[in-house]
Amino acid sequence: MLKMATETILAESAGSTFPNIPAEKLEALRVVLPPLPEQKRIAEILNEQMATAEKLQGGLEEQLDEINALPATLLRRASPEDCDGDDRENRGSLRATY
Repeated sequence: MLKMATETILAESAGSTFPNIPAEKLEALRVVLPPLPEQKRIAEILNEQMATAEKLQGGLEEQLDEINALPATLLRRASPEDCDGDDRENRGSLRATY
C-alpha cells in the first residue's frame, strides 16, 4: 500500500534528481489513518518497546564501561605494590608469554 502511494505521488512530481511536488497536489492527497484508539494502542506498544531498548542500552553501556576498565584492573593486580609475598609469586602468570 505504501509502495503504491509512493509511486502515485512520484508520478505527480516534476524533476528527476529531486522530485518536486506542488503544495496543492500534496494538500489534495487523502491519507488514511487508523482510528484514534488503534493509534493510541500502537503508540503504547512503541513506548514500551522504546523503554525496553533504553534499558538494554543502559545495561550495555555499563558492560562496556566494565570492559574498558579491565586493562587498568589487570595492571593494578600485577603491580608489586599491591601484592603481598604470596601474590608476587603468582604475578608472573599475568605476564604475556611470547
